[in-house]
Amino acid sequence: MGKTFSLTNRDIRENYRDYKFHLMLGDFRGAFAYWLISQESQIDLDIKKPLDAFTKYLKQKYFKNNGTIQEFTYDQLYNLISEDIFIAIPEVMELNEMQPNFYDLGALARNVFFMICREQITQPV
Repeated sequence: MGKTFSLTNRDIRENYRDYKFHLMLGDFRGAFAYWLISQESQIDLDIKKPLDAFTKYLKQKYFKNNGTIQEFTYDQLYNLISEDIFIAIPEVMELNEMQPNFYDLGALARNVFFMICREQITQPV
């Protein structure tokens, strides 16, 4: 058996603040969709509406053309994938208002952020 490699959230936070992330729109969509689906066994949810709304936001702000690669610093990425941004997108905020189950938007933001970071660090473009 080979040695396994683990890159924890703490490792990323402490050692990769100077890292430049080169991302495409699909990186954001994939991580966001993954974390929405991971909760689907507990919550009956059509992910298309919040996923499309988040995608529209990203296209307006950062990705004018499909296939574009954008560079982000750690802090830019952290601020872009945040609970505050999710609250500002009505279709994403609705996830937090569902009853009896709901999404913790802060946890969703952290999960999406660290997944994107981890994939970029371990499998750069």
